[in-house]
Amino acid sequence: MRGAKGQLSDEEFIDRMRRVVERFHRWRPWLIGFHVIMLCVVLSLLFCFQSELNRLALLHVNFFGFWLGIVLGFMVGDLTARSVKGIFDALFGVRTETLLLKYHDELVQLRAEHETSMPEVV
Repeated sequence: MRGAKGQLSDEEFIDRMRRVVERFHRWRPWLIGFHVIMLCVVLSLLFCFQSELNRLALLHVNFFGFWLGIVLGFMVGDLTARSVKGIFDALFGVRTETLLLKYHDELVQLRAEHETSMPEVV
């Protein structure tokens, strides 16, 4: 149930967190594959266009080549950084949430053991 301020109860929050972790683990191989493919595509395009960029440099198109090189360098650097970050996020993404669920499960187990071990007071 939601509280007075619209906050989730602990059980609703944990259930939602479990769904997030399960969804992440289900999509993890696809995310890793996508980002590895993107990294390979960016690097292969860089090597494919290297000869074209060298040809432009030899044509003495210095001003245009300079700005083209800066723009392409920023684009390749940005796409490479995003792909590497995506790979690391897919590998180590939900560590905090998994640890929270582990601690919650241990707490529930300890609480259940404590309640069963307590003698009833009449």
